[in-house]
Amino acid sequence: MLVGNKKGSRGMALLYKSRDFKKGTKTQHPLHSGARSGMWECPDFFLVSLKGKEVLDTSGKGSHVKYILKMSLDLTRFDYYIAGKYNEEKDQYVPDNTNSPNNSTGLRYDYGHFYASKTFFDAGKNRRILWGWTNESYYKEQDNARGWALRSSGSLILVSRDQLGTYPKEHIQQYRNSLGLYSNLNHIYSRLFATSLLEEPLRWFHSLPKESIYIFDQLQKQFIKTYVHNRDKEENLYSLFGLKKLHGEKLEDFSKKFLGLARKVDNIHQKIVVTAFTNALQLDCKAKEYLFLNKPTTLEEMIIKVNGYIDLESMMSERQKSSFY
Repeated sequence: MLVGNKKGSRGMALLYKSRDFKKGTKTQHPLHSGARSGMWECPDFFLVSLKGKEVLDTSGKGSHVKYILKMSLDLTRFDYYIAGKYNEEKDQYVPDNTNSPNNSTGLRYDYGHFYASKTFFDAGKNRRILWGWTNESYYKEQDNARGWALRSSGSLILVSRDQLGTYPKEHIQQYRNSLGLYSNLNHIYSRLFATSLLEEPLRWFHSLPKESIYIFDQLQKQFIKTYVHNRDKEENLYSLFGLKKLHGEKLEDFSKKFLGLARKVDNIHQKIVVTAFTNALQLDCKAKEYLFLNKPTTLEEMIIKVNGYIDLESMMSERQKSSFY
């Protein structure tokens, strides 16, 4: 766990270790620090891969892995980050170069009103989500004239190796959800949409011809059309029913692969998932016969029965080994 701190004017990220997530022990040295950088807030530490679009959780290792250290500087109220390597045995973080985020020359996630961000790994869609805060940029007098103001809001984005981007349809939905309290104010949606974008998508937004967008639905359609290529290939029922268990493939491995695919199919009925899974098993597969005799009616029930069958097979295999010896 990282905790932001400072000693004098030197900002730092303190590293704590824990075996039970209840009690922590501070390591001998900070993970990283910066002279004259002031208080470091909301430090974040995660992995990115140099291999294509691969996204990593905290267990990733190898020469293709880079460690991103991000901190929010209280002096500037901006988020900065650096890439480097991490030595687990020595609890030592070494940046790739001397471009340390000690001042306004450091790398930033965003060059607008964006601060105190944190990330988490979304295992379901194999992506890393960055959540940050943005503040209202109008003067107080303008807030009073409009009768509303937005002081803080979240921004959901996808962190990839070479840039920050989004899946367009999901980005729109997440953006609408974050502004749900302004559900009927179309002009607010349009004006604040830029605060949810970064880098190239933000440049696209500012390149739109003047007076070309009148309602948010127009902006939404334009955004999806422009960035639809960012979306991973959508899975459908044909993909699900086309997946078959290979001869010699472990049932446990296949079930994980099948359920991972099933989660990507939108609006699918649970009974269809159960049928597709049963059909995917070979005729001579004993698990297929087991599911026919103990027919599950829901996806949850099927998962329980499949896991139970896997445990049963494993137990029988262990018994056979022990009796052999």
